[in-house]
Amino acid sequence: MPEATPAPTGDPKAPPAVPPAPATPPAPAPAKPGATPPVDPKAPPAAPGGAPEPTTLATGAEPKGSDGDLVLKLPEGRELNATLLDGFKSWAKEHKVAGEAAQKLVDTFVKDVETQEKEVNDVRASWLEAARTDKEIGGEHLKETMTLAQKAMVQFGTDSLKTFLNETHLGNHPEVVRLLAKVGKAISEDTFRGTAAAGSRAGELTPKEKEEAKLKAMYPKMYAKK
Repeated sequence: MPEATPAPTGDPKAPPAVPPAPATPPAPAPAKPGATPPVDPKAPPAAPGGAPEPTTLATGAEPKGSDGDLVLKLPEGRELNATLLDGFKSWAKEHKVAGEAAQKLVDTFVKDVETQEKEVNDVRASWLEAARTDKEIGGEHLKETMTLAQKAMVQFGTDSLKTFLNETHLGNHPEVVRLLAKVGKAISEDTFRGTAAAGSRAGELTPKEKEEAKLKAMYPKMYAKK
């Protein structure tokens, strides 16, 4: 029986055969109406409308504190009225003003407040200086003026008036001081006149008293105390 001839192995120098391309996976079936697409648990949450939620100041995120409110920095020692501050935060939230833009608005407002306060304080200081240097109520007359003005306040001033004059600093306005000093002086003069009149009346006798005095001198025993 003849021997079998082995199958040829090919040319050893020939390039290897290219493997066949993998089969194309089937396309996913179209989602059914109303079905929720799968969500990647590692993906960041999306904002309404599909836009990514900003996470840094550079991308427009609001600086938030532990209570979720805007964090607004104020100059050291400066405080804002709580009602005013809450109102600004509500306005900023409604108009989507946050981050650096909100802080710039606050900085501008604080500067305006400081400017107004300085103007008010300058006016108040001018009142005090005018009263101190006034020819009628200031200078060498200032001590007497203060005494008379305080006398008027004690006599006629209410606690509410005193508080008002102190809080507004109108108690240093030269015309207010002048008015109170005149009232205090009028009180003093009326008191002196009343005392002097009473003293003069005490030294005078009516016609009836004079006649009785004569009778006492003529008939002392008749008017002697029993």
